[in-house]
Amino acid sequence: MDRIVFVSNDGNIFSVAADGTDGRNLTNDGNGWAISSLRRPKGQPEPVFYSWPTASLDGSSLAASKVTLQSPTDIKAELHTFDLKSGLTKKIHENPSGDAPFVAAGVPHYMCWSPDSKSLAFVGQDELRGLTLHVSNIKNEPPKEIISGSPIFSLWSGNSNRMLLHVGETMYLADIAAGKEPKELRHRSIAFRCFAWALNGTKSVYVARAPYRGGSAIYLADENGDNGQPVAPIRRGETVLVSSPSQEYVAFTEKGPPAAQYYVTLKLLKVNDIEVKTFVDEPLLAFFWAPDGEKIAFIGYDPSTQKATWKIIDVKNEKVFKLTDFVPSSELSTVIAFFDQYAQSHSPWSSNSRYLAFTGHAESRKYGSNGKHGNNHVYVIDIHSRLSPYSVGAGSMATWVKT
Repeated sequence: MDRIVFVSNDGNIFSVAADGTDGRNLTNDGNGWAISSLRRPKGQPEPVFYSWPTASLDGSSLAASKVTLQSPTDIKAELHTFDLKSGLTKKIHENPSGDAPFVAAGVPHYMCWSPDSKSLAFVGQDELRGLTLHVSNIKNEPPKEIISGSPIFSLWSGNSNRMLLHVGETMYLADIAAGKEPKELRHRSIAFRCFAWALNGTKSVYVARAPYRGGSAIYLADENGDNGQPVAPIRRGETVLVSSPSQEYVAFTEKGPPAAQYYVTLKLLKVNDIEVKTFVDEPLLAFFWAPDGEKIAFIGYDPSTQKATWKIIDVKNEKVFKLTDFVPSSELSTVIAFFDQYAQSHSPWSSNSRYLAFTGHAESRKYGSNGKHGNNHVYVIDIHSRLSPYSVGAGSMATWVKT
């Protein structure tokens, strides 16, 4: 059964079974500082804490940021990898020190393992180039710089050889295995963030300006990002794309009113038939495919009360059922804001598609004893029983590790 890895309130990385038992510390040098508070009280030792643990798909490795507050204007942000079998750790990157060495608020690095678990793509700060995407393999080779710019969104190919990149408004194909410079693609767009793959990686999917009646459209292109053709119109605003695990479907959202921070529909594009069907017609913040492709977890949203609610779509039966209301932690709020990117690295689903893990506040059947008590807890919901979520410990930013 998968385990849950999270940052406990003492700043260390903690691992626990899905039922909250068998707690283990993976680090011990954190000293009780949360990433959301970078102030150092007088007389206290310099704060050290970990953040954003990111597991490889095969469960063999973990990557995480390690932050040391040397002074209010001298913050050190390192990226470490952990071999979960041998226990060996390695520093692979360090952002330039300063008062703002993070890639975003509360995010020292963004990390995403390749599907074969042999390479780690990460975005860090570079002293000269700013935000920079690197790729590091598990060998003792230094990370390679791939591209710089802002913002950077990326998607690995299924064979781990290539990446589709969206940097600013420019799209690229990067051949990681060949070590070539990223190739710029024809279209430019700010109407989406991450690409999607379809039909076993033989097609790439993105959003760009439509050639008819203005507005945008979903484009279906070849595996190299070329020869894109519009296949479905987008009514308004930014669109988010995430393909199903089988890549038979691409789920996509449409934005709400101007300046709204939520979406108003969730639709499925069946790629073979170019058929679009609406599954959710209500405000939502994010969605995540289950690994079995039979369910989608989405976060419903009530704009009048600002209440967030976990809900499940049964894709085959086209039914929706509610799980629980909750308030996300600040880290989970970041995941929600960029869920198409984080779905690749921090899915809330366990690998057997039975459990969801999330952090923040929720009505709970019990509170776990792992970690120090704090404002945020790590919760698990059993999708089969649909009982209230239960806490497995106090902490933030949870992710699953396959065992």
